[in-house]
Amino acid sequence: MISLQLSRIFSEMALMLEYKEENFFKINAYRQAARILRNIEDLERFISEDRLEELPGIGKNLREKILEYYRTGRIAEYEKLKGEIPLIIFDLLKIPGIGVKTAKQIFEVYRPDTLDEVESLAKAHKLKEIPGIGSKTEQQILVGIASAREWQEKIPVSLYSRNQTELLELIKSLPGVEKVSSTGSLRLKEEIIPYYHFLIVFNGSKEKFSELMENLGFKLLEQQDGMLFLAPEGFKVKIDFATFDSWGNKLFLTTGPESFVKAIGVLEKSFSDEEIIFKSRGLPYVEPELRTAEGVLEFLNEADTTDLITAADIKGDLHIHSQHSDGINSIKDLALAAQKLGYEYISINDHSKSLTVAKGLDEERLLAQIEEIEALNRELEGITVLKGIEVEILKDGSLDLPDKLLAQLDVVVASVHTGFKLPREEQTARIIEAIKNEHVDIIGHPTGRLLGRRDQYDVDVEEIIVQAAKYSTALEINSSPERLDLKDEYVNRARQEGVLIAINTDAHDTYRLANDLQFGVTVARKALLTKKDVLNAKDLNSLKKFLRRK
Repeated sequence: MISLQLSRIFSEMALMLEYKEENFFKINAYRQAARILRNIEDLERFISEDRLEELPGIGKNLREKILEYYRTGRIAEYEKLKGEIPLIIFDLLKIPGIGVKTAKQIFEVYRPDTLDEVESLAKAHKLKEIPGIGSKTEQQILVGIASAREWQEKIPVSLYSRNQTELLELIKSLPGVEKVSSTGSLRLKEEIIPYYHFLIVFNGSKEKFSELMENLGFKLLEQQDGMLFLAPEGFKVKIDFATFDSWGNKLFLTTGPESFVKAIGVLEKSFSDEEIIFKSRGLPYVEPELRTAEGVLEFLNEADTTDLITAADIKGDLHIHSQHSDGINSIKDLALAAQKLGYEYISINDHSKSLTVAKGLDEERLLAQIEEIEALNRELEGITVLKGIEVEILKDGSLDLPDKLLAQLDVVVASVHTGFKLPREEQTARIIEAIKNEHVDIIGHPTGRLLGRRDQYDVDVEEIIVQAAKYSTALEINSSPERLDLKDEYVNRARQEGVLIAINTDAHDTYRLANDLQFGVTVARKALLTKKDVLNAKDLNSLKKFLRRK
């Protein structure tokens, strides 16, 4: 998608300009534009309707570059900059923990050409000889290189969710393909998959199917029972084969996971339909996404999968950003979009003042926003806009807005956006301090991870859950497919401790508001959450009772 492509380009331009020690404001403009574009799904519509000026933080120079890319598929300044920066710098910057300054130091001292060379330098303890890089940073670089290599072979949900339908339709359109389904980790809706995985019934030989794929630019990598292809775009696609008679068995077995297959037991005969397998065991059909859930079969002894939370149960979204900070839309536009989704309420939770890169709100701007929301609620019918903030948790656990102001809000989400490298004890204590605050309702994206880009920070999640239960503070499933934070195993533990979960989108535009909830609901279902476990499955009156609990 053009918005994601431009977001990557502008992000790289910011890094290259920083490497060249260019003007800070120019660097920040590209960085902010990258953040904004990452959250826009329909950039082409803004372009075709000549409405780019409506995007906050996108000035004349950036608009021209967007149009240049839209018309030509390239940006001349980007290509010029890329020719001036050593290629190894881009590889170094993919390593968690390495910033521009450190990457530049490593290159200027040792002139490495590959990450293998950087790894050898770190193992020989050469990097710590560079001023500013100590033993701890050197070790972090080694861990980061291993992590970067691991992620290189994986596809996060933020990517595969955009491509899987198109890919499935492509395979379905091939002559001789009579039936097709996703399978494996793709069908299980895992947050990370190693490859796109499909099961097909094909009327022809495997050699013929391989020929059809190769005609589309796919390269055959492996052939055993199935086939593994490399797509022209660089990702991998695995194809397994079945007959109509064996379809149920093959779909069940290739979907997995192994632990679930083992729990169901050996299949003594062929089944043409997967659902018949469950009936033969006296079980209700278990949807693929639930098969990875810990204790799902035990759950089915006491309840039914129809009791689990669904997107239709959600009454509102309690973490949304408007154009007051780094969002795209006005509060009114967000409210009207939420009303179309059938929501009773939304909460506007723009960033607070410490997060300057996201135009965080200070006291004066937040007070003005409160007045705007109150006026809007007098105007609108059928939807309530709750006054909120995503307040920054500072390193000492204090919040960057005064309690007196937070008391005027309906929904306070407290989050960490800086200080990811604090020691485990300090990071944990920091978040617990926020949990204890009488005005904090929800801890946002509690572990700080970004799938494929940043691991969670070192924090005692178990203790966070215990303290959240003690102080009646909800924890968030951030539904952004870049985050999915909390992960399902932690959500399951929170459920067991009686902690309420808020399934929020953290949307920065109306498209994300409408489309990202599904990812958080999948996490919640994998954790076996029911309506009673979910804060924003409550109606407005019940929600308000919770918000007055402390």
